[in-house]
Amino acid sequence: MARTALYRHFDADDRLLYVGISDCLSARDKQHAATAHWHVQVARTETQWCLSRNHAFALENVAIQFETPLFNVSGTKCMNSLAPIPDLLAAIEAHCAKTGMRDSAFGHVALNDPNFVRNLRDGREPRRKTVARAIDFILTGKTYAEAKAMADNQSVDVLPDDGSPVGNNDGDCGATVASGENVTPGGAA
Repeated sequence: MARTALYRHFDADDRLLYVGISDCLSARDKQHAATAHWHVQVARTETQWCLSRNHAFALENVAIQFETPLFNVSGTKCMNSLAPIPDLLAAIEAHCAKTGMRDSAFGHVALNDPNFVRNLRDGREPRRKTVARAIDFILTGKTYAEAKAMADNQSVDVLPDDGSPVGNNDGDCGATVASGENVTPGGAA
């Protein structure tokens, strides 16, 4: 099975110049070098190998719609005939198929909203920041277990290295803990 890449070209100031997909990155880059006036500005390229060409196409359309690269031409690849929500939905569904993740799990770990995918199917129009967070999660390629483990580890950062409990809960009067600070009894911070 041929692999398809989603790539993003950035300039030296980290501005997104162009988003595209290709089965052969070196050949596509040569085409850009020969025909695209903006190619001389490319300082770095990010590449993500996708599950299929359709998966790459869906991610590309979402990226073009929401990340607004400077030199993608509006209307190419039938972009105007595809609404961004079906593209995002297709990208999420492809990610879930690739990782074996349920839709509700994707919404939970990516956006803290287990109903996100269902609501998207029902016509919900997410904000640009929400779309960007969903795309960022897809680009990590993480499975549910990997994402959940990361989230669980972040909540343990304030525990001592020896694993002992923080503070003494005698009398169960409560305690307020901030990262890097001492425990203060009675909820007084």
